[in-house]
Amino acid sequence: MPRGGKRLGAGRPSEDKVKVSVTLDADLVEYLRTQGQLSQVLNALVRKSLPAVIKEAD
Repeated sequence: MPRGGKRLGAGRPSEDKVKVSVTLDADLVEYLRTQGQLSQVLNALVRKSLPAVIKEAD
């Protein structure tokens, strides 16, 4: 049985997908990786910026 979930947005038309650009310092990314926190930080950034992206699109 396959494990894991689908990618977010997989199978959706491209006009329904949202892109969020974020620039992070390479040293910060490396530090977050070593602490095991990179995905949590990226998810938090997306959650915080997504409402603004949606509002801007309307």
